[in-house]
Amino acid sequence: MLREALSRSAAATETTLAGWRLDRLRAALDRPVVTVAAGATRPTALLWARLHERGGHPAWAMGTQEVRHRPIRREAAVVLLSGSGRHHD
Repeated sequence: MLREALSRSAAATETTLAGWRLDRLRAALDRPVVTVAAGATRPTALLWARLHERGGHPAWAMGTQEVRHRPIRREAAVVLLSGSGRHHD
């Protein structure tokens, strides 16, 4: 049931993106990924990392303070998640 809901959500999101943007996003994420989030967006970062790993790439979810103190692989893409973009971290 969750898998079906996620598939529907992904399909709906993809239809709102211009084709070239989606292609660029896919190409940028075809490598290890670090998702960085705090507060209410933390579960989204964890889900993103887990799904990315299922796709065959290493992934880590980190908090905003944690990312400052942990080394990040040079080839990794970093995705910053924010509910509003106003958080001071």
